[in-house]
Amino acid sequence: MHRVEVNSRKEWCITNAPWGVSPLAPAISPDGSHLLFAAPVGAPRDRQLPYRVATPLWRLDGMGPLADSIADFFLMPIDGGASVRVCEAKAIPIACSWSRSGRSALVTDLTVGAEPRFRLHRLDLDKGSDSVIWESDFMVCSPVAEWTPDDRVVRSGPNTVGIGRPVDVFVTQASLEGNARLISRGITGWAFGILVADFPSEWALPRIVVSPDGGFAVVPVQSEGRLEPWKLAIADDVAPERIVGEDHATVALDASGDQLLVATSSMHEPPDLWLMRHDGSERRRLTRLNGVDFGPEKYFSVHALTATSRDGSEVAGWFLLPVGASMPAPTIVTCHGGPHASWGYSFSYDVCMLAAAGFATLLVNHRGSTGYSLEFAAGLHGDWGNHDADDVEAAIDFAISSGWIDRDRLAVRGVSAGGFLAAWLVTHTDRFCAAVLENPLLDLNAQLGSDFGMGSQLWIGDTMNDHDRLQMSPISAADRCRAPVLIIQHEEDWRVPTGGSDAFFERLLRAGCEAEMLRIPGSSHGGSIELGNPAVRVAENEALLDWILRHVPIPNDDALRETGTGYG
Repeated sequence: MHRVEVNSRKEWCITNAPWGVSPLAPAISPDGSHLLFAAPVGAPRDRQLPYRVATPLWRLDGMGPLADSIADFFLMPIDGGASVRVCEAKAIPIACSWSRSGRSALVTDLTVGAEPRFRLHRLDLDKGSDSVIWESDFMVCSPVAEWTPDDRVVRSGPNTVGIGRPVDVFVTQASLEGNARLISRGITGWAFGILVADFPSEWALPRIVVSPDGGFAVVPVQSEGRLEPWKLAIADDVAPERIVGEDHATVALDASGDQLLVATSSMHEPPDLWLMRHDGSERRRLTRLNGVDFGPEKYFSVHALTATSRDGSEVAGWFLLPVGASMPAPTIVTCHGGPHASWGYSFSYDVCMLAAAGFATLLVNHRGSTGYSLEFAAGLHGDWGNHDADDVEAAIDFAISSGWIDRDRLAVRGVSAGGFLAAWLVTHTDRFCAAVLENPLLDLNAQLGSDFGMGSQLWIGDTMNDHDRLQMSPISAADRCRAPVLIIQHEEDWRVPTGGSDAFFERLLRAGCEAEMLRIPGSSHGGSIELGNPAVRVAENEALLDWILRHVPIPNDDALRETGTGYG
């Protein structure tokens, strides 16, 4: 780890860890004198040699074998010098933060073994003690926690959003015996809900911001397609309060005095930093990091819709129409991944690219989406390809009847679980001209070989047998597909085993269906979005647009050329 002086740009190494430090953001003490960081305590293995595993959860996508990431926590002076081990966790570090007093630290980690657990530790640095104050089963997403000024802890419960269940927020004493008091009762939506984005979204990761006076905590709450900051009272029995409730995705990052620092995104704006008061007033924009105006007058207009699915359920969605395009428009139906996540008021570079080429986009929050009722999210469990497919088709029918979509110029695409739904639709209907599937989940039985292993059955459906899962998998219907299919497969995807794409591709070709595959070496499931490099994203976008242009007739609208939004 290096320290850099901002003005002089002088740089020097301040740690002497024999095997480097872990890729976890270090925590600086409140007085600026010490640094808390994680580092491996054993020599790294030779990655060219064979190795053995004996536990279900032994690797994670984008990380590799978990044993390679085991580390302990160390304390050292900020100017360098000897470091002292303060926590022999022998686990994977996730987060660390100092108490306001500077006497303690809060550490979150993941144990490795037959029964992996998330743990929350309290490190009493002046006493040299380490105590686990709370733990939970491995639930895909890690819990979050933050100190209050009086050394209590505000924490989430088990982060079950990834398996389609809402998350609670508690305040508790920083001890195992501390009574946890629920403070999130009364929020309208899902704390730490997930809005899908197609760019690195660290800004929207689950976090808790505690006000300087300790009176309240701010957490992100997903309400349908919005991500809103909510105030949760810590000391008083006061109902939760929404701070901002507009059609945006807004997440609190920090608090100082009576102001909040937030990141805000919308369908027309990448995330930027804003300041506002605790009540949401006096908002002031601080950055325009992208440097480009993606305003609605330049790329696309947004038309919210509510369709009625076959079983009578209401389904929300958005139709994004390129500026200057006439209706009915050629449209790309885009299915979100997760599957327990949602579309919403968050920016998408792919939508801008497709709009610039003259293609509208239809986004649908189908069954399984978060931010709606618990029953709506649970409607996918053990029943993939049923209500979720009905929901998307209902939205398509609504848009066609509204005169928005050209039924003869319709394509479908999706990533991960969205790739499942796109593949299901293209193998069970004949309404699409083309499909693009990226890292698609095509074989639910093969998902047992994902990095989550048996844990993936928590959101697929844990009561099904192999035959049920196969019949619910798009690979079982590949020979019915007639639309041209492009598969974009990242070769080091451990979240969704790549064998499903390989077998689906082979079956498409044997059935006489036009199909191609773009292979992306050295890239994980996050691939072109979270973990890839720009060259990977360019290749993915070029392949997507090329396939759409080849198979979906492009409109010849003079208006598109006049507004400058036409592709090329």
